[in-house]
Amino acid sequence: MASFVFIILILAIILQCILALPPPLNVPLPKEFAQYTVLEQRDTIPDPWIDEGSAPSDQVISLGIGFKLQNLQEFERRFTEISTPDHQNYQKHMTADQVHAMLNPAEDTVKLVLSWLKAFGIEGTHDHQWIKVELAVAQANTLLQAQYKIYRDRNTGKSITRTQSYSIPSSLLDIVDFVTPATSFEKDLRPSKPSTALKLAKRQTAPVCANQVTPSCIFDLYGIPRNRSTQADNSIAVSGFLGENANKADLARFLRDLRPDLNPAPTFAEVFIDGGVNPQDPALAGLEANLDIQYTVGIASGGRNDMTGFLDVANFLLHQPVVPTVLSIGYKIDERVVSQRVANNLCNVYMQLGARGTSVIHSSGDGGVAGVNVDTYCGNTFVPTFPSTCPFVTSVGATTGIQPEVGAGLSAGGFSNYFNRPQYQAGAVNSYINRLGSQYNGRYNANGRAYPDVAAQGMVVTIALGGQWGLVEGTSASVSIFASVIALLNDQLIRAGRAPMGFLNPFLYSNPGALNDIVHGNNPGCNTNGFSAVSGWDPVTGLGTPNFQRMLTALGF
Repeated sequence: MASFVFIILILAIILQCILALPPPLNVPLPKEFAQYTVLEQRDTIPDPWIDEGSAPSDQVISLGIGFKLQNLQEFERRFTEISTPDHQNYQKHMTADQVHAMLNPAEDTVKLVLSWLKAFGIEGTHDHQWIKVELAVAQANTLLQAQYKIYRDRNTGKSITRTQSYSIPSSLLDIVDFVTPATSFEKDLRPSKPSTALKLAKRQTAPVCANQVTPSCIFDLYGIPRNRSTQADNSIAVSGFLGENANKADLARFLRDLRPDLNPAPTFAEVFIDGGVNPQDPALAGLEANLDIQYTVGIASGGRNDMTGFLDVANFLLHQPVVPTVLSIGYKIDERVVSQRVANNLCNVYMQLGARGTSVIHSSGDGGVAGVNVDTYCGNTFVPTFPSTCPFVTSVGATTGIQPEVGAGLSAGGFSNYFNRPQYQAGAVNSYINRLGSQYNGRYNANGRAYPDVAAQGMVVTIALGGQWGLVEGTSASVSIFASVIALLNDQLIRAGRAPMGFLNPFLYSNPGALNDIVHGNNPGCNTNGFSAVSGWDPVTGLGTPNFQRMLTALGF
């Protein structure tokens, strides 16, 4: 009897292994697709996700297959020239056709990937540097030799469909860069959060700016002119996620009470992708969306909520005939939950936008050295945020207070584990690391891209929300303010017949005196006091906060 039971157990184990394999193909594969190689795998599931078992075989998922970019090194060299002050090619931005001609995959490689999909009975849609498909989980498992499962966030109950490993035909390794969503375990992109609600008077004066930050406070603190932007070629794109709705009635109230000088009052136009909507019911007004709009429209006069949302927004803008001069994004995630291949791809799309003349500006995060939020599990290392760690974006941390302005405790900052330190920030960051000495050895990557690059006010920021007044806090406020400063500088450049700034960081690190150096404050997290703000660059406030007149002078005005 014991032997019989033992045999039954062996058979059960074998059966489980067979059932765990991808379903067999109905037809033999062409020989060029018969041999597979693992492209990405994740050995452990990041906290707080829990494995809930296999995804339903008939569940439909949307996948993006990203191509490797051609001539990437040559393109980055040209991008560096375009972005470097004093170079003869500075601000000689590229057109969409020039970018596509240099980087897009060759037609025969696109056909090869489409024929791979067709061998599985799958039709793909080619879109520049992507192929997009919709298919059932059973098809995805077979196509990618994967095991898509349902993973649940133990804190929120939210579920996502992901796989810890996937493979592609070995013949496509030099063509296909990544597949998404696959091994990225991102939670919802993190927005700002509310502070204390308050009743706001119509007029604000300097003495209350330490308690209630308004556009007037920002103008005075950073020397920003109150003149409205006049150049039609100058624009800010503000990304929206998480079903956040920007309310036009709230914007009108914000401008009427806090920018009465803007007459007629400006508004904003909407572009929807991924099924995005923007209903105007006051009860549906979004804190993050209202903040982002009110502090871009008010100063400078999408449906998905994961990494695919970032990628879709960036690619949509990249392929437009005319790109915005500024892209402001107040959402962020922890770097470690993103597939490194996906992170590299988004970073490369941001580089392409920079080459076309867009300043891509991201908030750094609101958890100090713990990443996007203070409740992040740290382990023995600090948690960098993404896309702040991309070398081709400008990352904005937060400050608080007026006299003096100090680094806000929530301001996320540190060093990337994915991206090496770019040359433009080597001197400034090396000085800080030398000053840091042995403190926090092993908790951060001393060779990583350092962030934030700059900072701006990020606490007790006043917004109108759902017909009421309130305060918010977070680097999302900071990025909206800094993006508005850049938009106003671009207005001056365009008026003078010059190109917009484009990728900012080489200019910023070449002109640290154009910013207000912040020397007090720290960003605690992970059971530490975090890093400290010091003279020069630091991982709390970067190079400092904007000084409009000094920045204008550095641009040659």
